[in-house]
Amino acid sequence: MLAKDSIPFESLGDDPIWGNGVYAIYYSGPHPVYREIRGGQQPVYVGLSTADRRKSKATYGRPIEDYLDELATDEKPKPTLTLFDRLRDHQHSIRQIAARDERMDMSFFRFRYLVTESIFALRAESILKDHYRPVWNDCVDGFGNKDPGGTRRGNESGLIRGTKPAWDTLHPGRFWADYMHDGQFSRLQLEERALAYLAALERESQE
Repeated sequence: MLAKDSIPFESLGDDPIWGNGVYAIYYSGPHPVYREIRGGQQPVYVGLSTADRRKSKATYGRPIEDYLDELATDEKPKPTLTLFDRLRDHQHSIRQIAARDERMDMSFFRFRYLVTESIFALRAESILKDHYRPVWNDCVDGFGNKDPGGTRRGNESGLIRGTKPAWDTLHPGRFWADYMHDGQFSRLQLEERALAYLAALERESQE
Protein backbone atom coordinates (compact mmCIF):
# COMPACT_ATOMS: atom_id res chain seq x y z
CA MET A 1 0.00 0.00 0.00
CA LEU A 2 2.71 2.46 1.01
CA ALA A 3 4.60 1.84 -2.24
CA LYS A 4 1.67 3.18 -4.25
CA ASP A 5 1.21 6.81 -5.21
CA SER A 6 -1.34 8.58 -3.03
CA ILE A 7 -4.69 9.40 -4.62
CA PRO A 8 -6.43 12.80 -4.50
CA PHE A 9 -9.57 12.63 -2.40
CA GLU A 10 -11.25 14.79 -5.02
CA SER A 11 -11.07 11.89 -7.48
CA LEU A 12 -12.86 9.44 -5.19
CA GLY A 13 -16.13 8.51 -6.80
CA ASP A 14 -14.96 8.24 -10.39
CA ASP A 15 -14.48 4.49 -10.06
CA PRO A 16 -15.77 2.33 -7.17
CA ILE A 17 -13.33 0.37 -5.03
CA TRP A 18 -14.50 -3.19 -4.49
CA GLY A 19 -13.67 -5.13 -1.38
CA ASN A 20 -12.63 -4.75 2.24
CA GLY A 21 -9.39 -3.15 3.29
CA VAL A 22 -7.23 -0.67 5.11
CA TYR A 23 -6.37 2.92 4.21
CA ALA A 24 -4.35 5.98 5.22
CA ILE A 25 -5.31 9.66 4.77
CA TYR A 26 -2.81 12.49 4.24
CA TYR A 27 -3.12 16.27 4.56
CA SER A 28 -0.85 18.83 2.85
CA GLY A 29 -2.73 22.09 3.33
CA PRO A 30 -1.86 25.36 5.08
CA HIS A 31 -3.52 24.76 8.45
CA PRO A 32 -0.80 25.65 11.00
CA VAL A 33 -1.63 22.71 13.26
CA TYR A 34 -0.23 20.35 10.63
CA ARG A 35 2.87 22.28 9.58
CA GLU A 36 5.17 19.57 10.94
CA ILE A 37 3.80 16.94 8.53
CA ARG A 38 2.80 19.11 5.56
CA GLY A 39 3.62 17.36 2.31
CA GLY A 40 5.24 14.38 4.04
CA GLN A 41 4.46 10.70 4.37
CA GLN A 42 2.91 10.95 7.84
CA PRO A 43 -0.82 10.16 7.66
CA VAL A 44 -3.31 12.10 9.74
CA TYR A 45 -5.60 9.08 9.96
CA VAL A 46 -5.52 5.32 9.44
CA GLY A 47 -8.62 3.17 9.25
CA LEU A 48 -10.17 0.03 7.90
CA SER A 49 -13.48 -1.19 6.62
CA THR A 50 -14.75 -4.74 6.41
CA ALA A 51 -18.08 -6.30 5.59
CA ASP A 52 -18.24 -7.68 9.13
CA ARG A 53 -16.26 -5.55 11.58
CA ARG A 54 -17.21 -7.84 14.46
CA LYS A 55 -15.70 -10.83 12.69
CA SER A 56 -12.46 -8.98 11.95
CA LYS A 57 -12.14 -8.00 15.62
CA ALA A 58 -12.70 -11.58 16.72
CA THR A 59 -9.80 -12.77 14.55
CA TYR A 60 -7.26 -10.34 15.96
CA GLY A 61 -4.60 -11.97 18.12
CA ARG A 62 -5.24 -15.51 16.91
CA PRO A 63 -2.81 -17.45 14.67
CA ILE A 64 -3.20 -16.73 10.96
CA GLU A 65 -2.98 -20.46 10.30
CA ASP A 66 -6.41 -20.83 11.90
CA TYR A 67 -7.93 -19.01 8.92
CA LEU A 68 -5.98 -20.40 5.98
CA ASP A 69 -8.56 -23.14 5.48
CA GLU A 70 -11.24 -20.47 5.22
CA LEU A 71 -9.30 -18.67 2.51
CA ALA A 72 -8.69 -21.91 0.63
CA THR A 73 -12.36 -22.77 0.24
CA ASP A 74 -14.06 -22.56 -3.13
CA GLU A 75 -16.71 -20.23 -1.73
CA LYS A 76 -16.34 -16.83 -3.34
CA PRO A 77 -16.80 -13.77 -1.11
CA LYS A 78 -19.79 -11.59 -1.83
CA PRO A 79 -18.94 -8.36 -3.68
CA THR A 80 -18.78 -5.45 -1.26
CA LEU A 81 -18.16 -1.72 -1.42
CA THR A 82 -17.46 -1.32 2.30
CA LEU A 83 -14.02 0.24 1.79
CA PHE A 84 -15.31 2.58 -0.89
CA ASP A 85 -18.30 3.58 1.23
CA ARG A 86 -16.09 4.28 4.24
CA LEU A 87 -13.82 6.53 2.20
CA ARG A 88 -16.89 8.30 0.85
CA ASP A 89 -18.01 8.92 4.46
CA HIS A 90 -14.67 10.57 5.15
CA GLN A 91 -14.92 12.56 1.95
CA HIS A 92 -18.28 13.88 3.11
CA SER A 93 -16.83 14.86 6.51
CA ILE A 94 -14.00 16.76 4.84
CA ARG A 95 -16.40 18.51 2.51
CA GLN A 96 -18.48 19.72 5.47
CA ILE A 97 -15.54 21.15 7.43
CA ALA A 98 -14.08 22.73 4.28
CA ALA A 99 -17.27 24.76 3.94
CA ARG A 100 -16.28 26.57 7.15
CA ASP A 101 -12.50 26.50 6.82
CA GLU A 102 -10.90 26.75 3.38
CA ARG A 103 -7.60 25.54 4.85
CA MET A 104 -9.22 22.11 5.04
CA ASP A 105 -10.29 22.04 1.40
CA MET A 106 -10.65 18.66 -0.26
CA SER A 107 -7.77 19.44 -2.61
CA PHE A 108 -5.35 19.17 0.33
CA PHE A 109 -6.29 15.56 1.10
CA ARG A 110 -4.99 12.35 -0.44
CA PHE A 111 -5.25 8.68 0.50
CA ARG A 112 -3.73 5.27 -0.03
CA TYR A 113 -5.56 1.98 0.36
CA LEU A 114 -5.07 -1.75 0.25
CA VAL A 115 -7.83 -4.21 -0.57
CA THR A 116 -7.40 -7.29 1.58
CA GLU A 117 -9.31 -10.12 3.23
CA SER A 118 -11.32 -9.10 6.27
CA ILE A 119 -9.29 -11.32 8.57
CA PHE A 120 -6.11 -9.38 7.74
CA ALA A 121 -7.53 -5.86 7.70
CA LEU A 122 -7.52 -5.31 11.46
CA ARG A 123 -3.95 -6.52 11.77
CA ALA A 124 -2.81 -4.23 8.97
CA GLU A 125 -4.59 -1.28 10.57
CA SER A 126 -2.98 -2.01 13.94
CA ILE A 127 0.51 -2.17 12.40
CA LEU A 128 0.04 1.15 10.61
CA LYS A 129 -1.34 2.84 13.72
CA ASP A 130 1.51 1.58 15.87
CA HIS A 131 4.09 2.74 13.34
CA TYR A 132 2.72 6.17 12.42
CA ARG A 133 0.58 7.07 15.46
CA PRO A 134 -1.64 9.35 13.34
CA VAL A 135 -2.82 12.50 15.03
CA TRP A 136 -6.51 11.86 14.29
CA ASN A 137 -6.26 8.38 15.78
CA ASP A 138 -4.11 8.96 18.85
CA CYS A 139 -4.39 12.63 19.79
CA VAL A 140 -7.59 14.22 18.46
CA ASP A 141 -10.08 11.42 17.99
CA GLY A 142 -13.53 11.38 16.45
CA PHE A 143 -12.86 11.75 12.72
CA GLY A 144 -14.21 8.27 12.08
CA ASN A 145 -17.42 8.85 14.02
CA LYS A 146 -20.75 8.74 12.23
CA ASP A 147 -23.96 10.68 12.74
CA PRO A 148 -25.56 9.29 15.95
CA GLY A 149 -28.96 9.83 14.37
CA GLY A 150 -32.11 11.65 15.33
CA THR A 151 -33.13 9.00 17.86
CA ARG A 152 -30.51 10.38 20.24
CA ARG A 153 -31.89 13.91 20.11
CA GLY A 154 -33.96 13.24 23.16
CA ASN A 155 -34.56 16.59 24.83
CA GLU A 156 -36.28 19.87 24.17
CA SER A 157 -33.02 21.65 23.36
CA GLY A 158 -32.48 19.32 20.41
CA LEU A 159 -29.02 18.36 21.63
CA ILE A 160 -27.78 14.86 20.92
CA ARG A 161 -27.10 12.87 24.06
CA GLY A 162 -23.34 12.65 24.36
CA THR A 163 -20.24 14.76 24.01
CA LYS A 164 -18.94 16.32 20.82
CA PRO A 165 -15.86 14.45 19.54
CA ALA A 166 -12.58 16.30 19.94
CA TRP A 167 -12.07 16.26 16.17
CA ASP A 168 -15.32 18.16 15.64
CA THR A 169 -14.26 20.78 18.17
CA LEU A 170 -10.96 21.25 16.35
CA HIS A 171 -12.60 21.17 12.90
CA PRO A 172 -16.26 22.23 13.19
CA GLY A 173 -18.58 21.68 10.28
CA ARG A 174 -20.29 18.29 10.51
CA PHE A 175 -23.92 19.21 10.99
CA TRP A 176 -24.71 16.54 13.59
CA ALA A 177 -21.81 17.56 15.84
CA ASP A 178 -23.32 21.04 16.13
CA TYR A 179 -26.10 19.45 18.20
CA MET A 180 -23.76 17.79 20.71
CA HIS A 181 -22.54 19.04 24.07
CA ASP A 182 -19.09 20.63 24.15
CA GLY A 183 -16.25 18.40 25.23
CA GLN A 184 -13.56 18.80 27.85
CA PHE A 185 -11.16 20.84 25.71
CA SER A 186 -11.64 24.05 23.75
CA ARG A 187 -10.62 24.45 20.13
CA LEU A 188 -7.51 26.42 21.13
CA GLN A 189 -6.48 23.76 23.62
CA LEU A 190 -6.88 21.04 21.00
CA GLU A 191 -4.83 23.03 18.50
CA GLU A 192 -2.02 23.36 21.04
CA ARG A 193 -2.29 19.70 21.93
CA ALA A 194 -2.12 18.56 18.29
CA LEU A 195 0.79 20.90 17.54
CA ALA A 196 2.79 19.55 20.46
CA TYR A 197 1.95 15.96 19.53
CA LEU A 198 3.05 16.34 15.91
CA ALA A 199 6.19 18.25 16.89
CA ALA A 200 7.13 15.37 19.21
CA LEU A 201 6.56 12.83 16.41
CA GLU A 202 8.76 14.87 14.09
CA ARG A 203 11.56 15.03 16.66
CA GLU A 204 11.39 11.29 17.18
CA SER A 205 11.62 10.68 13.43
CA GLN A 206 14.81 12.72 13.28
CA GLU A 207 16.55 10.81 16.06
